[in-house]
Amino acid sequence: MHPDHFEEKTAALMDHALPLYAQNKIDAAAISTWVFRRAHCWDAVLPFGALTLTHVAAQHGLTPETNSDPASGIVLMVAREPTPYLAGDTVWYAGMKANLERFRPTVTELNRCEATLSSRRRIMDEEDVLAACQAAPWTRMVTIPMKTVSHGNVLSSYLRRFVDRLGVGKQVLISVDGEVLTF
Repeated sequence: MHPDHFEEKTAALMDHALPLYAQNKIDAAAISTWVFRRAHCWDAVLPFGALTLTHVAAQHGLTPETNSDPASGIVLMVAREPTPYLAGDTVWYAGMKANLERFRPTVTELNRCEATLSSRRRIMDEEDVLAACQAAPWTRMVTIPMKTVSHGNVLSSYLRRFVDRLGVGKQVLISVDGEVLTF
């Protein structure tokens, strides 16, 4: 589990009786060491009343061999509501295309900053955003700039020019800090 995603200092501030769900058994075990009594591995479907959360795969590297760490996406479903797909820390790959086709989300959130470590890209770049748009023209793509990632490279202004020039600009929303989007 990346310490920039969940860290011991944050864990100390939380109610340790709350249930926490991790993407795999390794992360659930790590959370348990921080005195959380209800750490669970969530690797499929998780119902919360009328809401259903579906765990889907993500690829945190260009190939399975360079996949830096386990990564996950989430699809949220409620009857008669838009379906959002949070793709997670991923690059464009066949599994993401399969997720888009299977769930046909109304809105797809893409972490994009072209994060690169050791010459290996870990998170979407502008070409990945374009591929997602072309594979799923029915979904609005909301890109999250991830400005706090020190090894990120794609600027929002560059992405806007890129998607506009290639004709998918109306499909792509580029979020800004503090913005609330309603669908």
